[in-house]
Amino acid sequence: MATKTGTAKRVESSPPTQTTTLDITPPREAQQALTLPTQAEAIVVRDRVSHGAAKEFVRGAKQLKRVIEDHWSAITRRVDEMKRSLLELKARDLAPVTTAIALVEQRVLRYENEETRRVQEEEDRRRREAEATAQREREALLARQEREALALEAQSETLSSREQHFVDLVANGFNAPIVAARAAGYKDPEKSAAKLMDTVKIVTAISGFKQAAAIRHEAEAKRRQPLDVDPIEPVEARVSKVAGQSTRTYYSGVVTDLDQLWAAAVDGLVPRSVFVVNQPAINEAATQLKERFEAAYPGCALHKRQGLSG
Repeated sequence: MATKTGTAKRVESSPPTQTTTLDITPPREAQQALTLPTQAEAIVVRDRVSHGAAKEFVRGAKQLKRVIEDHWSAITRRVDEMKRSLLELKARDLAPVTTAIALVEQRVLRYENEETRRVQEEEDRRRREAEATAQREREALLARQEREALALEAQSETLSSREQHFVDLVANGFNAPIVAARAAGYKDPEKSAAKLMDTVKIVTAISGFKQAAAIRHEAEAKRRQPLDVDPIEPVEARVSKVAGQSTRTYYSGVVTDLDQLWAAAVDGLVPRSVFVVNQPAINEAATQLKERFEAAYPGCALHKRQGLSG
């Protein structure tokens, strides 16, 4: 007996479609409300009877208002329930996406922060090495200049103590030759100064000491200057760039000591706009204290609004 074999077909499933019908027909009583403003304009309260009639009008109008409110409240209640259901469905569909994003985003940001720290540490290390190299080069230059200064001072021939004193005073600019000769103890300062300044070893010594002083002055100025460090080679961060995406940092503040923040606002250290008036609490205090409210709450005024209940 021959058997006929059919070919199975794969059917793709799709989410079920839900349809909701909402009746927003206004209540019949809404027609009555259309004439109320005209009736209200015609009401004049001038005696006991008209006063009672006006109050009866208000009572009837409020009853009509409650009927209309109840009608629309039943409809808006359904809308609110639908909204809650829709938000639950939305949250359910978004939950796996949000979870996946948070998981991978956390790993991405952790890697980026670690990479930023690595780059900073490596650049700091290179900068320290460059500064150390510059410092060593400076110390070598200063040492070389000091050796030059010592060599210039050593070029002069052996001088007597009076001659050395004379040379020191003249070379360092403390005294003119005549005054220096008198300070060094020469009997005839004017002739001695002229003779000394015409002596080769004295002139050579003075010149050498002046050059040495200039070298040391230049070295001291260089020592005080900031280190001249060549720009370091930047470290490349091992991160990827994706079109339309960037890493952003968001900031928010948390109050940890309200009294301390309040004291700072009173002293003008922070703007008072950081504090928001608790209006429901103010209204509750006014309701409880009534005419005593303004005395109990400086800077506040009591507002009264009257209406008919019922």
